[in-house]
Amino acid sequence: MAPADQAFDVSTNSVPSQHDVNLEDENELKQPQPGVTSDQAPHVPHESIATLNEVKPEDDDEFDQPDTVSDSSTLVYDHEAFDTFRHRVAEFVLTLWDGAKASDIEVTRMSGGGFNRVISITRTIPRQQKSMLACSFKRLWTFIADRSTKMRHDTCQPRCLDYILRIPRFDAAQLDRDVAALRYVQKLRSIPVPDVVAFDETPNNKLGSPYMLQNRLSGTDLLHTFHRLDHDQKCRVAEELGRVFHAMLSRKCPVAGKLILPHTVSSSKDDGDQICVEPLFQSELPTRGQVKHNLATKDLLTEIFEERKEGFEDMGNNFEAGYMNRFSAMAIELHAEGWFANNDISVCHLDFEPRNILIDITKDAPQPIISGILDWDSAALAPSFMSCKPPLWIWAWADDEDEDERTANDEPPNEEGRVLKRTFEQAAGPEFAGYAYPSAYRLARRLLRFAMDEMRSTEDFNEADAMLEEWAELRKSSAIVDT
Repeated sequence: MAPADQAFDVSTNSVPSQHDVNLEDENELKQPQPGVTSDQAPHVPHESIATLNEVKPEDDDEFDQPDTVSDSSTLVYDHEAFDTFRHRVAEFVLTLWDGAKASDIEVTRMSGGGFNRVISITRTIPRQQKSMLACSFKRLWTFIADRSTKMRHDTCQPRCLDYILRIPRFDAAQLDRDVAALRYVQKLRSIPVPDVVAFDETPNNKLGSPYMLQNRLSGTDLLHTFHRLDHDQKCRVAEELGRVFHAMLSRKCPVAGKLILPHTVSSSKDDGDQICVEPLFQSELPTRGQVKHNLATKDLLTEIFEERKEGFEDMGNNFEAGYMNRFSAMAIELHAEGWFANNDISVCHLDFEPRNILIDITKDAPQPIISGILDWDSAALAPSFMSCKPPLWIWAWADDEDEDERTANDEPPNEEGRVLKRTFEQAAGPEFAGYAYPSAYRLARRLLRFAMDEMRSTEDFNEADAMLEEWAELRKSSAIVDT
């Protein structure tokens, strides 16, 4: 277990001497100093963190669908009416940008979701006050230097910058996870995600509420766009998405857990660019909950299930304790069968669906058609097979978005589907294919989700029963093969 004051290099697992981790150093981990009270960081006790150097499904339309008539936010969530709130938002952003004026700011209501109120902000940066002669010279020089710019970078012309302001609807929101995940993924460079311009987990600001301000990405989500694309455009999406999966698998880490900010960071004002990791399942037991480095996948799972089993038994809940025991047994069996031989840890999105992928079909062919990947707040560092749920909607689209993962490796019935599947797989690489299609890894992904999330509904217990039963049948067949 790592001492609390040491920094770890991800690529070498060595222990360098420095105690501060800067985001510029891509390959470092650190475990933060304890001492923060639960009032300051109610979401994570300090004993359970090790350190590392964007929207829920309900928010899937928030980036491109304005809403000027709905009163649901005001009525359902008891929010201040937009007609008055917009003025507070305008005053607030003026505190973020030196030199900005109220006339430069446009605030527009957008359709939010179950977890965030969403506001669109456009900032106009006025043209520079230069003489006509200076501006004329500037335009001439720009034209001569690069005709392709078409004056887009002419500093004599006003520029409009678009942003998204996300305001959590509930006090229990964990804004630090959104910020930490976006920053971590940005370090991969090849995955387009929003930039975090400013944030504050506290209400100690002009808004009187926690918030996150991001740059607004262009494009529309694939859920409403994919069926309108021609074959060449779909192939571009398939190839670029394959590269995203390849990028996620390429970055390995010696520790599994959920990405958060240090306890000492509550806003961008005191931000030191550090990223922390808390356990995949947050324990309340006093003797458990430490993040461990280089832990084998079997041990990672069994420790979580055994810990939760103890908790249920302490409460007299033998029913759920029994499920934890069966989950542990399945993890041990997966290991014995050789499915956990590779203990690599990668970043996992965990909600990689068309609603969270933006595309900009107005871009020229040399430019990427995928303009953004959203909803990283549930992202985690986990065994690499978790990053490999196959996006079979690319080659087997179902209008209800309810694909059966067991059919993911079936041969598509038409040539277009076969080309799309082959294009994606070639870009994603052989490591993805090795984890994506075997039935054992499909069930292991579900098992790990049970390790990360509590079982709250009858549907959860039914899914658990189905998973355990299918795994038993696979073992009984004595030939666990690809689906």
